[in-house]
Amino acid sequence: TKAVLPRESIARWTLIRLGLLLLFVGTGFYLVSAILLGQRFDVFESEQYRQDVARVVAVIEQDRLSLLSSVNDYAKWNDSYAYMKTRDPEYLENNLSAEAIVNLRVDWVVFFTLSNQVWSSLELRDDTLQPVLKENLDQLGALVFSSQVSRQSYEGTYILWQQGQALMVAVSEVTDNDHKQPGNGHMVFVRHLNDTYLGGIRKLTGVSFELLPVEIGIDYPAIRVNDMDGTWQARKKLDNLAAEIAVSGPGRLADERRVTELLLAGNALFLVVLALLGIHWILNRRVLRRLAEFSSLADRRRNEADNQVRWPVAGHDELDNLATSLNELMDDVEDHHTNLSYLADHDVLTDLGNRRQLMARLEAMQHPSRRQSDLSCSLLLVDLDSFKLVNDGLGHAAGDWVLQEVASRIRTLIREEDTLVRLGGDEFALLLCKITPENALHFAERMLIALSLPASYEDRQLTISASVGIAQTQPDLAPAELLRNADLAMYEAKRLGKKRAVMFDNALLDVAARRLRLEQALHSALEDGALDVWFQPIVDCRDNTVTGMEALLRWSLDGGYIPPDEFISIAETNGLIVQFGKFVLSHACAALKTLQPEYPELSCNINLSVRQFADIGLQQDIHASLQKYGLSPNLLHLELTESLVAEHEIEILPMMLALVHSGLKFHLDDFGTGYSSLERLRKLPIDTLKIDRSFVTPLREGDDVMVRSMIRLGQELGMSIIAEGVETEEELNRLRTLGCTQMQGYLFARPMPFADLSDWLARWKQSKIK
Repeated sequence: TKAVLPRESIARWTLIRLGLLLLFVGTGFYLVSAILLGQRFDVFESEQYRQDVARVVAVIEQDRLSLLSSVNDYAKWNDSYAYMKTRDPEYLENNLSAEAIVNLRVDWVVFFTLSNQVWSSLELRDDTLQPVLKENLDQLGALVFSSQVSRQSYEGTYILWQQGQALMVAVSEVTDNDHKQPGNGHMVFVRHLNDTYLGGIRKLTGVSFELLPVEIGIDYPAIRVNDMDGTWQARKKLDNLAAEIAVSGPGRLADERRVTELLLAGNALFLVVLALLGIHWILNRRVLRRLAEFSSLADRRRNEADNQVRWPVAGHDELDNLATSLNELMDDVEDHHTNLSYLADHDVLTDLGNRRQLMARLEAMQHPSRRQSDLSCSLLLVDLDSFKLVNDGLGHAAGDWVLQEVASRIRTLIREEDTLVRLGGDEFALLLCKITPENALHFAERMLIALSLPASYEDRQLTISASVGIAQTQPDLAPAELLRNADLAMYEAKRLGKKRAVMFDNALLDVAARRLRLEQALHSALEDGALDVWFQPIVDCRDNTVTGMEALLRWSLDGGYIPPDEFISIAETNGLIVQFGKFVLSHACAALKTLQPEYPELSCNINLSVRQFADIGLQQDIHASLQKYGLSPNLLHLELTESLVAEHEIEILPMMLALVHSGLKFHLDDFGTGYSSLERLRKLPIDTLKIDRSFVTPLREGDDVMVRSMIRLGQELGMSIIAEGVETEEELNRLRTLGCTQMQGYLFARPMPFADLSDWLARWKQSKIK
């Protein structure tokens, strides 16, 4: 029974997120509605305060007009005109008695001459008419007349402020009834706007207000209403008067506002909960309940052996469509289950088993019940030689055909109980049981012969070769170790020249251990100062001058030197060759710089690997070193092995052309050992051919066929020729006769450190080989 995986309820997940969404929407609805309702409440409150101010202003305005009308009635009268001439007391007694003043609601009556001097004054004080106090008259005259421009402007009403007390003042010019006589004075009615007066207006209008002073001449808005900290305030300046009405107080609808907000919040919350419940009911009825059923069926299918569960289809909605598709998918899965199991253990291209099948077979052999019967088994690891050339030259379709052809040929040689698999790429493995090691080796040799038979692909004749490593099973040898042993034997076959089978020997483990130790030590060789660059001269035998030298990397470890072929291959494998190449380049340029004053035409050859060509900074590094030491590019020659050119021509050609264009020259090293064709030599920008030592040595016995052909080929292509590994006078003379003039080898000098090179060059200059 499979464990039930922890899962989260979709219903709970949906309910929580829908609740949060609806809560967010409800909150937004509440906030927007509250803001809009608040604005409407504010408009109402503002309008209420505007109306309150307007009522108060209307009452005061009515009183002002009434006061002005009263003073005009008295001032535009013959008796008042005569009084301003005679000052007849009878006029006051008959017209401005205490009762008349009370009826007029006037506190002061004052007559001023045209020169603004007090003519007479009356004030009801202590229930008797008495003259207005002198200090009040002085203040009144100063307030009324001091700020006026002309007498014509005296008439009208004013609100004056006297010691914080507001006075409503009405002024009219005294003249006759017909207004024909020039005015002979001014009559002033004064009404005190005290608390008694203002209280009456408050009672009349039902508005609590204040009368506040303002400056005349400043424009104020008609009615100013604002709400600060919950307190409303409305103000209006009285027309042309130095006072304004101010009404303030709390909002009239504060309670209604709170109740409305609570109802709005409650309704929003109620709608959110109601919508959430409704949505959950609908989802549960149409979706969630069916998903729970699907989940239950999935658990059942996971835990039941037959796994014949099918999803129910109840209608034609989306879930039914999904269920139908799932059922169809289950049918397809069950139909192809056998095929998938087969593909998991087999290679699609060759129809052979794969690595997984081989490892399963090897692990099954480890079972105690089978160890004895399968003890005499051999594992053969088969790797095709130069398979990359087929892919690069003819395309991957040709490579696939070759792999299928190899699988077919091997299959015809093996028994039914044997296991043949393709491990990957161009590598095959063959497990032969109940066979002695000697017979396994004989079988491998027969297999190599069968593989080497010509094969025809699209009118092309292909020759297939392979290298085989053979390892014998042992009771306590793990599958991975057996595979490793066969792999080591196969690489030994490659090292010995390919096209052969090699039986594993424990000595190969020592080789692998040594390679591992060297690889580990090589990582710190540069930092430890264990690497050095040695030089071997190249001599032109026409005049015995030294024309160049080859820079060779040397590695000292544990008091001895590691063979270059051994550690260079390791450096190429782990990528250190790029750093080593820069190291050699720098030392070669430094050596040329040191020797240049004495030997200005001396050149230096350095070797390049395919890894260095893959480094995008190669060209920049070379030119940086040349520039650093002030050297001409024609003094630096780059050597490539023939096998490298043959296997990686397409990858290295663009960089070769770029380097040649910048003034550098290329030498083809180990010429004759690889797969070069005349077409390749003609197409590639090669300046010099270096004949490998393996072709120079036979000259001692008079065998010069290969060397003669190589020299003639190079001359016809317009290339220079350098012979490597010249060690005897016979080789030297024969090469001269054949037309090769440039040579290097032990006959002239062994590779040497730079410290010895200067002395050798000096000695060579003194005594040359004739």
